[in-house]
Amino acid sequence: MKSRIFPLLFFILVIASSGCSVIETPFQSEMREKTDSITQRLESLSKETQSMKEDVDKFRADTSQDTEGLRQDMAALKGTVEEKGFDLERIKENMELISSTAQILDGRIKEIESPKEGKTGNEIYSLRETADELKSTVAALNERIKNIEEKQGAAKEETLTTDATSLYMEGLDLVRVNKDYSKALDAFQRFLSTYPDHELSDNAQYWIGEIYYAQGDWERAIVEFNKVLKQHPPGDKAAAALLKQAFSFEKLGAAKEAAILLKKVITEFPGTGESEMAAKRLKELGK
Repeated sequence: MKSRIFPLLFFILVIASSGCSVIETPFQSEMREKTDSITQRLESLSKETQSMKEDVDKFRADTSQDTEGLRQDMAALKGTVEEKGFDLERIKENMELISSTAQILDGRIKEIESPKEGKTGNEIYSLRETADELKSTVAALNERIKNIEEKQGAAKEETLTTDATSLYMEGLDLVRVNKDYSKALDAFQRFLSTYPDHELSDNAQYWIGEIYYAQGDWERAIVEFNKVLKQHPPGDKAAAALLKQAFSFEKLGAAKEAAILLKKVITEFPGTGESEMAAKRLKELGK
């Protein structure tokens, strides 16, 4: 009998001990589920917090890098504008890029001002101050560039005047000194083509007429002298051009036409050297 009871008791004890490890009360089960849920939520919040921290740290790093880069660019631009003032188009392109970046910085500031980011007032103020500094510097550089462009415009105009005078004197020397009429004609024609409204344009046109006169091309000389009278009527070469027109007609044997023009010189330009020469020549024609 004992031999049967002992195995039965042993089997009951094994079952009882096993039941204690796998069977739990409803209360224990509910508490375990709540604990697991809370643990999962904490883990999720921890991950989200870490992600947000990484985003904020990245934003700070990016903003700091952008700000420092912008400051370096602005310093470089200041030096370029103040020391050289050259390549303004490239400077303007860089300034547009900086202005655009400043606007982006404004947008970022608005983002971090939201409650979600939780940025402190000091951090926002610092970024806002940087953005305002960039805008102020860009405005100052724009004003400097404007002044430089005005100075460059004046310098360019002065250079053009100098170049025009040099070209005119080149043609004049070729006529008077070298007697190289072909090169002189080219120089004066280039002058008129490049500087048609220059104060010496009537002089250049007059010397073109003189070149043809010196070469014995009287008809072409008359045409060129007439351009002085038609295109530059208030010019100081009008009297000389009209006188040489009269001489050209005389060379062609048209004494009547020459006399008419000589009288016109005397009437329209009294008291001038050309008027005296015209009166003298008119007397000679009358003989």
